[in-house]
Amino acid sequence: MASEANGGGSRISASGPIVAFILAGKTGSGKSSFIKLVGGKEFGTGEDPVVSGALDSCTTKPTLYIATLASREILLLDTPGFDDSAVGNLEILNEIVASLYMFALQPREINTQGVIFLHDIGETRFAGSQRKTLELLKAMVGEKAMKNVVIGTTMWSSENTPKYNNEVKREREFMTKHWRGIFKTTRIPYEDQNVALEIISDMLARPPCLLLAQEEMLKPPHTCEETTVGKIAIPEGRRELERQRQEFEEEMKRSKEEAAARDEEHRRTQEELVRAMAEDRAKNDEEAKKRDEEWAAREAENQRRHQEVMQNVENENRRTLQEQESRRNEEVRIQKEQQENMWKERNEQEKEEARKRDEEWAAREAENQRRHQEGMKNMEDKSRQELQEQEDRRNREAILQKEESEKMWNKMREQDEQSAKKRDGEWAAREADNKRRHQEAMQNLGEENRRVLQQQENQRINDAKLQREETAKMWKELKEQQVQSLKFQQEQNDKRYKEDCQRRDEDAKRIAEETRLMNDRLMKELETARQPPPPPPQSKGRRCVIC
Repeated sequence: MASEANGGGSRISASGPIVAFILAGKTGSGKSSFIKLVGGKEFGTGEDPVVSGALDSCTTKPTLYIATLASREILLLDTPGFDDSAVGNLEILNEIVASLYMFALQPREINTQGVIFLHDIGETRFAGSQRKTLELLKAMVGEKAMKNVVIGTTMWSSENTPKYNNEVKREREFMTKHWRGIFKTTRIPYEDQNVALEIISDMLARPPCLLLAQEEMLKPPHTCEETTVGKIAIPEGRRELERQRQEFEEEMKRSKEEAAARDEEHRRTQEELVRAMAEDRAKNDEEAKKRDEEWAAREAENQRRHQEVMQNVENENRRTLQEQESRRNEEVRIQKEQQENMWKERNEQEKEEARKRDEEWAAREAENQRRHQEGMKNMEDKSRQELQEQEDRRNREAILQKEESEKMWNKMREQDEQSAKKRDGEWAAREADNKRRHQEAMQNLGEENRRVLQQQENQRINDAKLQREETAKMWKELKEQQVQSLKFQQEQNDKRYKEDCQRRDEDAKRIAEETRLMNDRLMKELETARQPPPPPPQSKGRRCVIC
């Protein structure tokens, strides 16, 4: 029996027939919780059913549980929920039908009491997996046994809430559209054990039934594909396998095309890199040529500017010397004019003083003559003598005054000549000093210009050397970077190509292995289903396989 495959640690008492229930429904509808509420333990291990709070299902294959209710031992066959995969549904269906077939072949009476179909009322829509599960359930149960099918709605909200009212409307809609013809629909509140036990009690009160799949499996050739539910699921599974095979072939074809496209892309990338390197090399050569031309033009401009500066300095020095010479000549002319004016003024002043002295002497002489004529008429001789003495004294005074004037004029002339000679000497010394300073300045300027030119030449040579070194270094670094970039790009492309090839090979191996395992499992199950049933028991007293 299928239950022995799950373990042989549990036993069922020999008294009375065994009652079996089938739990069906979508993943997450609460089948494991229902088994836990009625006290079910896994057959063979005695463990409680695992209830998951996540979205993943805890039940991956049909599992048999045993429970005791009103001193009667019952079997609960927990089935995984049917999903949207036809191949997965076919595997689940094969296991369920095989379990039902083993129930029917047991020598000891095992009554199939019915099917409990659980539905999450929180599902707002009747999805494709639910419709498919209900369709396979009807095909497996058959029209006669539909009266032994109970639908239990789970996951109800609190009463007197808008959400609860919406769930009531949804339940009514499902009962009129999708669940018509089913024995009963019962609400199962969250963890309500009384309701779960009441469902089991109500189904126990009804007569047992033989499901359509069991009836069809008892007839030759005893294969699942000859049953009504098998005729629905198996062609669909085969179509799904064919579709997966075609998808695998298309995937392999796409992988080959993508590999060819990547190889072509890699080749184009290599060509673009080579072309880009050639363009960069030509561009760098052009830039180096432009930089050399710019350096030559800048050097020519610097030389022209230096010549203009030197020419301007020389013109400025010549103009300065001319201005100094003109200023010196103008000062000499002005000084000569001042001396001539001074001499003229002195001569005029001396003439004016001499004229004034002569006038004074004439006036004095006239006064003396008048006095002499008036006062000395009787003293002619004495007066004549005194006049003679005065004349002599006057002559002597005039001679002395004239000599003193000549001495003073000679002295002043000598002083003027000495001053002029001194000024001429100073002007000559200043002119010589100016010439010496101009020569020294010109010499220093020439040396400074030569030094500046030498520095500029050395700087230009050093700059050109540094520029050549930097250009060579830049070219070297650029070439190294390009080589490293090409190497890195080649490594990356090779690595990606190897990874893609490895991934394609792994995917191909995995898909081929999965397809082979799936085909082997399906063929094995089909062969198992095609095997003839075991011979009927020889005596009614033979023990049950699961006992």
